[in-house]
Amino acid sequence: MAEGVVSNVVSSIILKVGSQAFKEIGKFWGLKEEFEKLGKTMEVLVAAILDAEEKRVSNNLVKVWLGRLEDAVGDIDNLLDEFQTEALGRQLMSGNRMTKKVRVFFSNSNQIAFRLKMVRKLEKIKETLKDIKEDSTLEVIGRDDDKMKIVELLLGCGSDQDKDNVSLLPIVRIGGLGKTTLAQLVFNHKMVEKHFEPQIWVCISDAFDLKIILEKMFKSVDGSVQQGLELDQLQKSLRKKLSGKRYLLVLDDMWNEDREK
Repeated sequence: MAEGVVSNVVSSIILKVGSQAFKEIGKFWGLKEEFEKLGKTMEVLVAAILDAEEKRVSNNLVKVWLGRLEDAVGDIDNLLDEFQTEALGRQLMSGNRMTKKVRVFFSNSNQIAFRLKMVRKLEKIKETLKDIKEDSTLEVIGRDDDKMKIVELLLGCGSDQDKDNVSLLPIVRIGGLGKTTLAQLVFNHKMVEKHFEPQIWVCISDAFDLKIILEKMFKSVDGSVQQGLELDQLQKSLRKKLSGKRYLLVLDDMWNEDREK
C-alpha cells in the first residue's frame, strides 16, 4: 500500500466495526465483543502506523513492520467484507421467492460452517495483530532514558495525597521526531498499565472538536458509542465513569494552537 493508505484503511475498519450494522452482525453471529476488541486494537495501532508511515523510507525495520501490518489489515478488511456479503445475502433471501439452492446455502448446517470458518480466520488475525502490536513497541536507540523519565513522572501521579488533581505532561517536539512512538512506549509499559485504569488513547489531528474527543474517550472507557448526546451530557456521563479512578489519557497528534481549547 502507498504511504498513508494503511492508516486510512485502518480508520475505515474502526468506523466499520463501530457501526450499527456491524453491531447487529456481531450480535447475530455471537461475535459482538470480538468486533469491539478488534476495533480497540486498531485504535491503539493507529498512532504507531502514522509514525511508521513517516519513517518508512529511511528505516528498514519500520518498513518490514509496516509491511506485515499491511498484510494483516488487508486480511481484516476481507474478513469484514465476507461478513457484509453474508448479511446482504440474508436480506436478499427474505420473502417467498428464494430458490431451493438459496435455502440450502443458508441452512443451519451452512450457518454453523460459515461461523466456524470465520472464527478460525478471526483467531488467526488476532494472533498476528498481537505479535505486530508487541513489535510496535520496539525500543528505539536514545529513547529509553526519555521513556523511563516519563514513566517515573506518571507513576508519581494519582497518589492518595494527590488524588483530586489532574496532572498534565506535554511531549513537545517538531514533526517527525517520534513523539507518538515515545508516548506509545510509555503507554504500553507494564508498570504504567498496572498503575492506571482505565488507559485512554485519543488521536486528535487537525480537527479539534471537543464533542468528538469526548465521544472517543467514552468509547475507549465504556466500549459503547454515545451519539446524540449534548456536550454537557457527555461531560457528565464521562465524569461519572471516571469518578474515583486513576486514569491515563493520551491526546495524540494535537496541533491546535487555540490556548482556550
